This record gives sequence, C-alpha cells and structure tokens, in this order.
Amino acid sequence: YMYAFHAMVKLTNQDGSLFECNVGAWSSSPFSCPDANLISKYGLTDWTGEWPIVGSMVESGNEWNVMEGIFTVSAFDAGAGTVAVEISGAPAGVNIQIDKVSISRIEE
Repeated sequence: YMYAFHAMVKLTNQDGSLFECNVGAWSSSPFSCPDANLISKYGLTDWTGEWPIVGSMVESGNEWNVMEGIFTVSAFDAGAGTVAVEISGAPAGVNIQIDKVSISRIEE
C-alpha cells in the first residue's frame, strides 16, 4: 500500500529565533533540513531495517513549515511489531518542533 505523510515543522535556534533551512540541501550542509524516516522494530530492542525517508521539508522560512512525502510500506516494515517515524537531520543546536502529524493510506 501507498501512504501519504504530512507534518508541520518549526525549526528554532537555541536562542529561540527561527532557523531557515535550505530545502534540498545535503545532510552535511550547515543549513540542512530534517527528514522523516520510517523505523521498524522486531522484538523488544532490535530497531533495524533500511530507515526509508517518508517525508521531507517542502518549504522553509515560515514559523511552521510543511514536511510531506509519499511512500510504500515494504514487507519488512509491514511485518514489524512496532513502526515509528523519526524526524531528524537538522544541524546541531537547532530544535525541531512538530505538529499536526498524519499518515494516511492512499487509495490506488
């Protein structure tokens, strides 16, 4: 099945000012934007798998910015006991706040 991921993301520096990331920049860039990854867990502690990117920032510069993506759940992820979404990848010292997170199945 295919799914749509959507979240609102606010990025701030340690002093509380807004951080504007460079949409599409590599993760090694000092202005990189965070991504959302799907993480699957088998058993009690084994977080494993490919950690595919399921959402990326599509804008920056607003107080709250859209992060979205479309993805297919693999057989590996579908068989996991627990699946989580991790949003990470902002530069050190940048705080990530998230709101209005949704994952919806897309009818094919």
